[in-house]
Amino acid sequence: MAYYEDNEWIPKPVDVDPTIKLKNDQEIHLTESEAKLLPQSQTVYFNLLRQKLSQILTTFICVNAPQEINIPCDMREEILYHVRSGNLHPMIFNPACEAVLELMRVNSFIPWLSDIVAREQEQQKKKRNKEAREANRLSISSFRLRRLRSFSSFDSASTFSKGEDDRKQRHKRMFQIIQRISRTLGLASKTTINRSVSPPSFESTLLLAPLSLAASTPPQTPVSLSGDRRSSWIWKR
Repeated sequence: MAYYEDNEWIPKPVDVDPTIKLKNDQEIHLTESEAKLLPQSQTVYFNLLRQKLSQILTTFICVNAPQEINIPCDMREEILYHVRSGNLHPMIFNPACEAVLELMRVNSFIPWLSDIVAREQEQQKKKRNKEAREANRLSISSFRLRRLRSFSSFDSASTFSKGEDDRKQRHKRMFQIIQRISRTLGLASKTTINRSVSPPSFESTLLLAPLSLAASTPPQTPVSLSGDRRSSWIWKR
C-alpha cells in the first residue's frame, strides 16, 4: 500500500466519488460493495458499466491484450488495482487517456505534421526551380537573339565590303584592258608605258573607253594629206 500512497497523481478509491447522477437525475453507486443496494432500475446500468469496463481492460489495459496500449507499468497496475478494489468509476482511466494522447501527439501527430510541412516545402522548391528555369530560358533566348543580330550585322557589313571590292576589281581590270589596247595601237608614250599608273576612277574609265574603242576601229576610206597616196596616212575620224 505504501507504493500506491506515493503515487498521488492517480485517483484512489477514496478520491473518487462512487456516486454519479444519470441523465434522469438518478444517483448510482459505482462500487461492487454497494451494487447490492441499488434498485433494479439502476442495477441494469451498473451491469452495463461493468461490462464495458471489463471489455476495455481485456482489450487495451491488461498485459498481452489484443490492442495493448503503451502506458507505464505503474499506471497499468494502478488501474487494475482500482478494478480489483471494486471502484468502477470511469475516472480511473483519465491518466491512461492522457498518456495515449501524448503518444499520439509524439508518434503520430508530429510526424504527420512534419510530413505536411515537408510536402509544402517540396512544392515551393519545385515552384522556385520552375521559375528559375523559366528565367534562364528567357535569358538564353535573349542572348541568342543578340548573337543572331550581331551575326546579321556582320554579314551585311561583309557583303557590302565584298561588293565594294568587286567593283574596284572590275574597274581595275577594265583600265588594264584599255591600257593594253592603247599600247597595242601606239597611243601611249614610252614614259606612260614604263610608268606605273594607278587605276583611275570609274568615271575616268568610262570616258577613256570610247577613245580606245575608236582608236581600235579601222577607217572605211583612207584620206591622204598630200597628193601622194603612198605618203603617211592618218585615220579618218
